[in-house]
Amino acid sequence: MLIAAGCASSNATGDHVITCTAGADCDAKWSRAMQWLQHNSSWKVLTSTDTQLMTEGPLDTAKPAFEVTKVAQDDGRTFQITMRAWCGTASDCTSVIRQLHTSFEKYVLAR
Repeated sequence: MLIAAGCASSNATGDHVITCTAGADCDAKWSRAMQWLQHNSSWKVLTSTDTQLMTEGPLDTAKPAFEVTKVAQDDGRTFQITMRAWCGTASDCTSVIRQLHTSFEKYVLAR
């Protein structure tokens, strides 16, 4: 099912924050975030809203599970998109997660 403890990533350890402006800019980046998730997750997407994407997993596997969020900033026109990934095994998945973050950022920001 859903979340199990394991390797995790957080903004404090180098997650990339993607900024967008309300409207076409955020719409395009959010759409690309969903496309990336569909192509890079072994798990089914369980939640797909305007502000959150979440997959199944990771159970006790090394296949990362994902959560992508879009959070409005104080000005109400700027949003931050972040991706969190984690795995359910005791093995160290930090390097895989680092690579996933880089791939996610490049894909979402591509024009």
